[in-house]
Amino acid sequence: MKEKFYKYFYSGATILGIILVVLMTYYGFKLKIFTDEDKLNALLLRTGNWGIVIFLLMQILQTVIAIIPGAFTCIVGVAVYGYFWGSILNFIGVMMGCIIVFYLVRKFGKKYINMVVKEEEFNKYKDFFKKNNRREKLFALSQLSPVGPADLICMLVALTDMTFENYLLILSLTKPISLTVYSIAYLKLIEAGFSLI
Repeated sequence: MKEKFYKYFYSGATILGIILVVLMTYYGFKLKIFTDEDKLNALLLRTGNWGIVIFLLMQILQTVIAIIPGAFTCIVGVAVYGYFWGSILNFIGVMMGCIIVFYLVRKFGKKYINMVVKEEEFNKYKDFFKKNNRREKLFALSQLSPVGPADLICMLVALTDMTFENYLLILSLTKPISLTVYSIAYLKLIEAGFSLI
C-alpha cells in the first residue's frame, strides 16, 4: 500500500515538475531573460547565491527522484548562468545526485528503484549489465549518450559489484561531455524555435 502511494506521489510530482520547468523555460524566453544580457544580469543579482543553491537542489532532485526531466534543468543552467558556469553547475548538481543515488541503491536496493522508476522500465533494463563482462565500458557509453535512461542506468549499476571509485571515475569522465553537449544543443534548438515566433 505504501509503495503504491509513493508511486502515485512520484508520478504526480514528475508531471508537476515537467509543467513547472516548461512554464519557466517558456516565460524565460518570452520575457527575454535568457536572450537579453541586462535582464539576465538583473535576475542573477536579485537571486544571488540563493539562485545557485536552488538550481543545484533542483539538479540533485531530478537525479534522485526524477520529478523534473534532466534535459530541462540542464537547459535552464546554461540559459541562466551561461555556457561555462551553467555547465559547471549542471555537472556539480548531477554528480551530487548520482552519488546520492548510488548510496540509496546500495542501502535499499530494488525497493528504492521501484519507488522512483516504473516497473516496466526497470524490467526493460534490469539485465543491462548481467550478461556483459565489459560493464565499465558499457556504463561509460550509456552516460555519454544524450538519449536513454541515464539515471536508471546509474541505479542499475549500483546493484552490481562495481566499486564506488570506478562509478565515480566513469561519471567524472563522461558527464561533463554529455551534459555540456546536449545542454548547449537543446538550448540552441529552443532559441532557434523562439526566433521563428
